[in-house]
Amino acid sequence: MGCTERHQQSHPDVTQEEFVLIPRPSGPVGYVAPCRVPGCERPWLTSGRQVCARHWYLLQRDFGGAISVEEFIAHPDVHPLPGFGRCQVVACDRDRCSPSHGHCHMHRVKWTKRSCKGPADLDHFNRTEPPTAEEGSASLRGLAPLVIAQFLYGLQQRAAQGTKTKYWSIRQLADVLRRHEVGSLTQPLDIKTHSIATNLLTRLQDACFLALRSPETEALKDTWDLRVFGHGGTLDFTAISQSWLREAAKRWASDRLPTSRNKQVYGNLQTQLKAVALLSESLRAHRADSGQAPAALSRADIEHHLHRLVWLEEQEEISAYGRYTAVHVLKFVLTRMRTLGLGRPGGPLENLPDDVALTRRDVPELTRDKEIGRNLPPEVLRALCDALPLLDDMETAPGVRVAVELLIDTGRRPDEICQLPWDCLERDPDGKHVLIYNNSKSNREQRRLPIADATAAVIVRQQQTVRARFPHAELSTLKLLPSRVRNPHGTRGIASATVGATHRKWVDALPPFMVTTAVATGGRAVPETVEFDKKRIFPYAYRHSYAQRNADAGVPIDVLRELMDHESFETTRWYYRKPRELHQTGEHPQVARSGRRLRRLCEAWILAA
Repeated sequence: MGCTERHQQSHPDVTQEEFVLIPRPSGPVGYVAPCRVPGCERPWLTSGRQVCARHWYLLQRDFGGAISVEEFIAHPDVHPLPGFGRCQVVACDRDRCSPSHGHCHMHRVKWTKRSCKGPADLDHFNRTEPPTAEEGSASLRGLAPLVIAQFLYGLQQRAAQGTKTKYWSIRQLADVLRRHEVGSLTQPLDIKTHSIATNLLTRLQDACFLALRSPETEALKDTWDLRVFGHGGTLDFTAISQSWLREAAKRWASDRLPTSRNKQVYGNLQTQLKAVALLSESLRAHRADSGQAPAALSRADIEHHLHRLVWLEEQEEISAYGRYTAVHVLKFVLTRMRTLGLGRPGGPLENLPDDVALTRRDVPELTRDKEIGRNLPPEVLRALCDALPLLDDMETAPGVRVAVELLIDTGRRPDEICQLPWDCLERDPDGKHVLIYNNSKSNREQRRLPIADATAAVIVRQQQTVRARFPHAELSTLKLLPSRVRNPHGTRGIASATVGATHRKWVDALPPFMVTTAVATGGRAVPETVEFDKKRIFPYAYRHSYAQRNADAGVPIDVLRELMDHESFETTRWYYRKPRELHQTGEHPQVARSGRRLRRLCEAWILAA
């Protein structure tokens, strides 16, 4: 009985505040112990008596209840009695309370109530009835042996991931599975229960399904669970309608998964697969055979696909960068497919003509104005910095404000900040602070970035907070921004999606951002104040802003390339508005979010780092 129900039934005239002060009945909920007479195998029925029914009867009959239970137990004429055997309910581990009934006291009461309501199946009752609940425990008795093994395996997987499982959710789910006589968690189940137990059932089923999968069996499907391959997310090939192209895409993906250095392999593969899906959509749209016959294709089909991408850009269904990515990635994928030998006899591209390919000239050029102008204007960045305290009042996960501050100050990628180790702060030979991080995109570890003293102070405060939260953890295993869930030892960093979701709520709750821009009026540019689109304010935009303010301050391209940790100068070049800004000098400044120069850094030091 719940506390609310007990309040309504036993003390309806007192207030809730007065009710909680009433002493609770002694003894754990649902607890039953053997009779206190030494050697007696029968259970007592109530905690107030603590002797079995027969001994209580003898106490009343022979002594008239004039002596205490302790005196009765010590009397020489009192002898132990044999038990009546176990309760017939399969899940119950209690003893029968009477020789004339096959149940313990609690199940005897339940069966009596059940049978009074109408015809009832005793065998079904004994098979499916749950055990009497006891505080702090859950029982899997009465479940099928396979279900018990699956249940325990799923709980082990949850524990290994740092997920806590409450005993009452285990109990509730076990009761439902027992009632429906489920034989396996992997069979289709149409049962309804509390949302907590439903969620637990889903997780247990997921663990069982995953245990039965292998990369070989998963590769035969049209939707892949990348956890089977040691990654996260799913890869969906269903958008590719041509069987030969879908099979080639699967072969290509199977080759990419074990060789990809990027930990964010799901996002990269999904982007590349989308480029193939766009080609499939083009073939399906303009060919009478929907592109099902690879031998009938030609260069004309590739040209039609390129024209269609231009049309999609004009219709604003894809961006200029989306069009560039679609062509650039498709060129890479088709070339790699042929390199893998998929055009050989028996391969999915066996009959595909050689001219069904993309050349370097087919890849459209990127314009800086459309694609690189994703940095935030200085006035917007200043307003965001002033509003950082508001993030403390609305963040749903600890550490989000620190993550946003570090994103603004360092220009690192969101995942690189979220996965910073606790000991990410060092000093260079000059005594200046340096951030140690891992380049998640290029899989390059132990990268070094000079940072301001104010940024270092943010990190030091966060280190103290994390240390207080995990006082006994090894510092080498701690994260600077530990996740709040499934993280008992502080070894998992906060998810970048969590930072992004909280950041979006924060930005949307702020007042409109007004910026000054040039508007063409009467053949000349006139400054005008307009509202800045909040959709352009997202965590990755801080990286563009970091690069742009350093480029605008005159940081040479080779140094900015090192600061951004770009693999190619081509990527860094887009942040320079004029060719003369690409000059190299012996010394250069690094610029803070406010636009102030932090200090003059030795170019040789950065290049060496």
